Amino acid sequence: MAYTKYSLTPSSNTAAPPDGAPEGMLPSAVNDTMRDMMSQIRDCGDGIRDGTYTMTAAKITGGSITGVTFTSIVVTGGSITGLSSALPVASGGTGVTTSTGTVNVVLSTSPTITTPVITGFTETVVAIGTVGASHTFTITTGTVQTATLTASTPCTFTMPTATAGKSFILKLTQAASGMTTATFTGVKFAGGTAPTITATASAVDLISFIADGTSWFGSAIQNLS
Repeated sequence: MAYTKYSLTPSSNTAAPPDGAPEGMLPSAVNDTMRDMMSQIRDCGDGIRDGTYTMTAAKITGGSITGVTFTSIVVTGGSITGLSSALPVASGGTGVTTSTGTVNVVLSTSPTITTPVITGFTETVVAIGTVGASHTFTITTGTVQTATLTASTPCTFTMPTATAGKSFILKLTQAASGMTTATFTGVKFAGGTAPTITATASAVDLISFIADGTSWFGSAIQNLS
């Protein structure tokens, strides 16, 4: 039998031997009960002293435990103090030597957590280079793009898909000899009129585009020569 069948109230231990010691039991039954109790005491003592012992519903209300190695601890209240080394946290972490209150850590992986420091943000610049009679924008590699017009060759710029929330800026430089024009397909400008590219040689126009999921909208800051 298991010692857990014994009652903490002496007078209640009246079950049949060896589970109890009823009044008037035979001498042989006394022997059996005593031997059973000896076995249970030895088993419990070995586990507490230097063996492996599993307690299914242990409850400690005071005092201290020394020389015991725990493989899993669930703390629902109170505190843990006096640890000689850090208490590890499952699935990562460096552990602690003092823990008060409820500890409940559940991680599916072992992450490495660092403290990000953001000192500034630099957008990727896409240098399109000199464009000819046509160019189709691709903004997957950067949303600041630069292009230079070719002398005497008007350029037609084709927009990418108008995905909602997408935006980019075009720095457009006039040809060194000036006078080249450009058009943008599928872009709505203020008043329904597209800006006329600054004709001055090497002048710079900045044109911003933003999409709403259906159309591209544009605005220009011009003649930054």
